[in-house]
Amino acid sequence: MSSLLVSDFMTAEVEVIFDDEQVDIAGTIMTLSRIRHLPVTDRGDRLVGLLTQRDLLARVVSHGVEAPVLVRDIMTKKVTTIAATAPIQRAARIMLENKYGCLIVTEAQRITGILTETDFVDFVASNAERWE
Repeated sequence: MSSLLVSDFMTAEVEVIFDDEQVDIAGTIMTLSRIRHLPVTDRGDRLVGLLTQRDLLARVVSHGVEAPVLVRDIMTKKVTTIAATAPIQRAARIMLENKYGCLIVTEAQRITGILTETDFVDFVASNAERWE
């Protein structure tokens, strides 16, 4: 199992949102795409943050549902990233130790994928017969 890489688990097609979009658009994207993590980019496609369901819930509590809020105002700005070529054990350790639900996979600050808790569960479910 030591030869498995982040690229073996990650989701390569990633929904993203621009930092200058309104938060309600992010909520719609997350609901329709059935996702909990939304990488945030600037208009040049450079990763600048991460928006989570938890961020959206905190926004409703602090700002209410009527006040317009931009993604950049509530996103997490310090985002831990990982390379697609990194060992999956390293990614798992980072996620466990920091209680992260995802890691953004990047190359030169460009998003190439996302690794989520669901990707780990999917891998185990898809390979369960190996361990039976």
